[in-house]
Amino acid sequence: MVNRKQYVLENLIYAFIWLVLFIIPLAGYSFEGSIHWNDVKRYWIGLFPFALLFLLNNYLLIPLFLFRKKHLLYIGLLLLSVFFLFIARPLIADGINPYPHPKKEQIFKKSNEDHLYEERIKPSPFKGPPPGDKKKGPPSMQFPKKWGPYLNGLLMAMLVAGFNIAIRLLFKSINDNKQLDELERRNLRNELNYLKAQINPHFFMNTLNNIHALIDIDGRKAKRAVVELSKLMRYVLYEAEKSFITLEKEIEFIENYIGLMRIRYTDDVEIMSVYPPEMLHAQIPPLLLITLIENAFKHGISISGKSHIHSRMSIENGHLLYSVVNTSSTESLDSVPASGMGLDNLRKRLELLFGKDNYNLETYSGNGVFIANLDIPIKT
Repeated sequence: MVNRKQYVLENLIYAFIWLVLFIIPLAGYSFEGSIHWNDVKRYWIGLFPFALLFLLNNYLLIPLFLFRKKHLLYIGLLLLSVFFLFIARPLIADGINPYPHPKKEQIFKKSNEDHLYEERIKPSPFKGPPPGDKKKGPPSMQFPKKWGPYLNGLLMAMLVAGFNIAIRLLFKSINDNKQLDELERRNLRNELNYLKAQINPHFFMNTLNNIHALIDIDGRKAKRAVVELSKLMRYVLYEAEKSFITLEKEIEFIENYIGLMRIRYTDDVEIMSVYPPEMLHAQIPPLLLITLIENAFKHGISISGKSHIHSRMSIENGHLLYSVVNTSSTESLDSVPASGMGLDNLRKRLELLFGKDNYNLETYSGNGVFIANLDIPIKT
């Protein structure tokens, strides 16, 4: 698929080059004060076969053969076109002679010993310079005169085809790079959507399990949990599809999730959250931070003893720092993982969103705690 603007620009370049070539003789005669139209017409007629070669090469041979990787066929057809050009151009330019034949008798003065006399030269039916203007040179340095038009045509044809191929390949390379970038962005977008789609079933499965546990214990709490879940679903449906979300809305989503978890767990679980009072308008990709909180509730709650989940968020030098610390115990509902579907998914999303060197996710497990530290850039 060729970009329309690029196609127009390319053809404007061609038009400008050929326009310059066609006005060269007019520009030269402008300094003399008068234009010799016969010479200009002969120049244009001599240039016409090369313009024909350009049109044939640019709009037929290159797109149909060179760009389709039929290189041998392209070279053969190009050489065949040049061959016919060499036949056509000398025939067209046959009447062009750099030494115009005298229309009138010319008088040359010659000296014969001490006498000076005049010799009248009649117009010659043959082409070439006047007899008096004939120059001699070493035979080894001279080409047969009949080769002149062919050698000139060969050189011009090589220049026309070479410049044409170079410009076409340049614009094709630019277009291919644009298409490759668009394909990479599309693949990146699809992969991000796939990873984000994995979050929703995983997240709602854990939440529904919590509500299911509440139904047999406390029906009222289960009803409150359903209301809190509806708030979370509203965010996932209407906000999470965006590329970026404000930090304020992401914090609100986290607090709704924490509120849902408070309904299930007793006071034996200490939950503390600290958020920055400023920069709430800053933007981050949605559903990044919830993975760390969800991981803490799933793996950091002890069945028999006391547990704690502490989270702290801050903004420094255009980066969001988010730290989650939770209890790590063999009596927890699940053992604390250094990796897992949630964290592995998060790492993949972070790498796709920010690149390998533009984010930092560190996890530590020991001394009865599990710590996750996240550092990502933000949009202000």
